[in-house]
Amino acid sequence: MCWDVLEAFAQAAQQAGIPASSDFNQGDNEGVGYFEVNQKDGWRWNTPKAFLRPTCYARPNFELWTSAQVAKLLLEAQPNGSQRCTGVQVWDGTQNVTACATREVILSAGSIGSPQILQLSGIGPGALLQRHGVKVVVDAPGVGANLQDHLQLRTVFKVKGVKTLNTQVSSLWGKARMGLEYALKRSGPLSMGTSQLGTFTRSDPAQPHLISGATCSR
Repeated sequence: MCWDVLEAFAQAAQQAGIPASSDFNQGDNEGVGYFEVNQKDGWRWNTPKAFLRPTCYARPNFELWTSAQVAKLLLEAQPNGSQRCTGVQVWDGTQNVTACATREVILSAGSIGSPQILQLSGIGPGALLQRHGVKVVVDAPGVGANLQDHLQLRTVFKVKGVKTLNTQVSSLWGKARMGLEYALKRSGPLSMGTSQLGTFTRSDPAQPHLISGATCSR
């Protein structure tokens, strides 16, 4: 969904020297562009909807554990000196249960959970693990490092002569039209995320790090 006010902001950013970006997920976020979102039929599409629920209904060999927490990975030394993950140890609320893998183990616990599980399993900065009484299996200093907070500036401007979401929601007719469009077509402002366009830039070219500034939500 394209809004003139967003296009105007993007053009102004480029005129100010901020490059256009077609994808913020390519390794270098610097630039101005539209955010990609996970949506389907006007609904936010997340991991359970996309992967877990279809799998639960379609595959008899799938087992979902709830209210459980992975305590650590089970690692097995290989002849070449490397380590192979053969399963996980899971706390089910009352005891640790061992779950062995037949083929492979996929660790997908997020930017905080995954490093934590790796460190509890002995994979991480050796000195840190020893300090907390964890046996070092693989000394990997990068595990748990370089986590950065997302600094964001949400700027507010007053505009006139251009359509914005505020102008639509300021009247009963505007609210009703938005509701009808979403109910009938699953489209329109109610199907969008809170922000559509933003910039990643520096406060001045000499700074080494980027910040996310001027997130636009129509």
